[in-house]
Amino acid sequence: MIAARVPIPMIAKIVGWSPGTMAKMAARYGHFGIEELRSAVESISVTAKPEFAAEYPQIPPQSSAANRTTLN
Repeated sequence: MIAARVPIPMIAKIVGWSPGTMAKMAARYGHFGIEELRSAVESISVTAKPEFAAEYPQIPPQSSAANRTTLN
């Protein structure tokens, strides 16, 4: 099922794994190739479409040191 790209939580539900067992079994049986890993990273690396860009302000993150000085 993993090779068929069935999400691991679905597999866990089908076979009755607990959340802890799901993590162990995914590590044991989830043999991912470099292309699959690359595809997974690319799926979250896509930039926002221009028509939605105005909805998401581009505010740079502040360092934790800057946050501490403003909270004191």
